[in-house]
Amino acid sequence: TEVKLARNFSEFGNSPQTFQKIASESRFTHTLEKSEFESLLRVSEQMTADSNAKRLPAFIRHISIFPPIIMYWSETGVRIWHDMAKDSIVFWDATGSVISPRKDRPRFYYYELACLNPTKDQNIIPVTSLLSTLHSTPMIRFWISEFRRAEKTIFGHGNIAIPKQVNSDRSLVFIQAALSEFN
Repeated sequence: TEVKLARNFSEFGNSPQTFQKIASESRFTHTLEKSEFESLLRVSEQMTADSNAKRLPAFIRHISIFPPIIMYWSETGVRIWHDMAKDSIVFWDATGSVISPRKDRPRFYYYELACLNPTKDQNIIPVTSLLSTLHSTPMIRFWISEFRRAEKTIFGHGNIAIPKQVNSDRSLVFIQAALSEFN
C-alpha cells in the first residue's frame, strides 16, 4: 500500500535486494583517483592522449577546485563557431537545474554557448560549455575569452568570429560579458 501511495505502480526497486545493492555501491568508489579533482585530471589527460585533433587535442580545457569550474570544448566546436558565428545568431544560457542541487553543497550552474543550426527546424549546435558555482560577469568573460583564445590558436588573432547577434535571457552577466568580449 505504501508503494502505491508513493506512485510506484511497477514496484521497481522495491525489494530489500535493491536497497542492499545501493548500499554496497555507495561503499565502492568508481573514481580513478582518491579525489574527484584528481579523477577529472586523469580523465582529461586520457582524453588528450586519445584525441586525434590536430591543433586542440582533448575536450576538458580548464579544471579548478575553488571556485569549482570545468570548461570544455573540442576543436570541432571551435571550427563550427568560427564558420557559423560571424554570419548567424548565437545563443547562450545558464541553468541551475541540470545538476541536482544538494543542500550541503553550493548550487552548480551549467552554461552553454550554441550556434544556430543552418538546417531549418533542427536543434541549435552547442560549441562550448561550462560548469561552475559562480554566476558572475568575470566568470563568463573568462570562459568566453578562453574559448576565443582557442579559436585564435587555429585561425590566427586577426581572423576570429564576431557574432552578428547574441541571444540570451536578458541576464545582466550575459549582457555585460557579450558587450566586453564581442565589441
